[in-house]
Amino acid sequence: MSLRTRLGSWLMRDVSGMYDNGGTSTAPADWLVSMLGGAPTTAGVAMDEWIAEGMPAVYACVHAISETVGQLPLKLYHKTAQGREVADGHPLYAILHDLPNPEMTAYQFREILTRHLAMWGRAYAYIQRNAENEVEALWPIHPNRVKVDRNAMNVKRYTVNMSHGMQVEYLFNPDRPPILHLHMNSNDGLDGRSPIMINRESLGVTKATDDFIGAYFGNGAVPGIIVTHPGRLTEKAKENFKKQWTEKFGGPTNRGKIAVLPEDVKINVVSTDPQKSQLTELSQEQISAAARIWRVPSFVIQNHTKDTSWGSGIEQMMIGWINTGLMPYFEQWQQAISRDCLSRKTYRTHYAKFVTAALERGDLKSTMDALAIGRQNTIFSGNDCREKLDENAIGKQGDTYLIPSGAQVLGKDGKPVVDEPTLMPPDEKQIAKGSEAVN
Repeated sequence: MSLRTRLGSWLMRDVSGMYDNGGTSTAPADWLVSMLGGAPTTAGVAMDEWIAEGMPAVYACVHAISETVGQLPLKLYHKTAQGREVADGHPLYAILHDLPNPEMTAYQFREILTRHLAMWGRAYAYIQRNAENEVEALWPIHPNRVKVDRNAMNVKRYTVNMSHGMQVEYLFNPDRPPILHLHMNSNDGLDGRSPIMINRESLGVTKATDDFIGAYFGNGAVPGIIVTHPGRLTEKAKENFKKQWTEKFGGPTNRGKIAVLPEDVKINVVSTDPQKSQLTELSQEQISAAARIWRVPSFVIQNHTKDTSWGSGIEQMMIGWINTGLMPYFEQWQQAISRDCLSRKTYRTHYAKFVTAALERGDLKSTMDALAIGRQNTIFSGNDCREKLDENAIGKQGDTYLIPSGAQVLGKDGKPVVDEPTLMPPDEKQIAKGSEAVN
């Protein structure tokens, strides 16, 4: 690819505000590396987040995570003596659950930031506040526009590179954080690292394999050849033969045509058959490698060639993915919101949490059996069960709990608590009946 082509492709990306981190001859600046096609790999291809996103396995893994996190309800709760209650009256509730800013839905906002986190290892959103320090809106910022470091006073600093060469600096203030900041794979606690760049060598092999297969079929699935002739051909004759051969037999539409060769011309195949070089197996292995990077099970990205050790049913596999693959993203969101969006006062009384019941729910029979057991063992009330089924409550009568027959209450010493009979003074009628009995 020519420098001009690379430059044009780079300018088409939405990175006009990419931060200029300087760079040296041995460690070029990020913008220069991106313009030249990404960081090089030993497989001979460049690799960065933009290139990796065009690879089907990477795209499937990243979007499986970001779309799942985006679609789940994110609610704000208030801690109470009985446990918790939905804090739908808090100003932050609607921003997290419905509309983070006037231009985006909650799904779009969470999907974008989670995709940034999965691809770049970091995600940012500017926090718009009012005079009372309440969050009014959250605006996503592309990771390539942000640099995180510390200033001369050792205060955490966000430098956001805007369009037209403008830069804005925000200093971290625990009482009024300017940026909602999520990051993973960090080495210093300041910012995250990209899984793409950490695993660029493995992903470079995947990209090189895809490029080879594409070029192979782009040439009509015809292996590389050497043309020999016993006589001496002029340069013009060689060029004419190559041109005619390419026009007649090059490309997938010309596959299968019969070649009639000039006298004494011989064709020798020199390239390797993709099937013999096990490119299919290599490509399959690279899909598994991408799945391992993001801990996405095969069935989620439509790859059913391998079994899983999590269980034989989709329910067990889904629960395993939630606990090992998705839970880190849920915790990232929940804890970052508590730190950056809640005030020091409400930090101890409120918290955000994803509603993952829909993902954890099994088939209808298993769900109903589990709710029945919980109801019979005083774990759930009737309204608790209906809430888990996304049904409306049935009133105060639904808040009662059943006590199993024969169950006993244990005291602190572990012994059953026995209610002693209450002795009440006899009324006048009972006294009169007692006197009659004596007489």
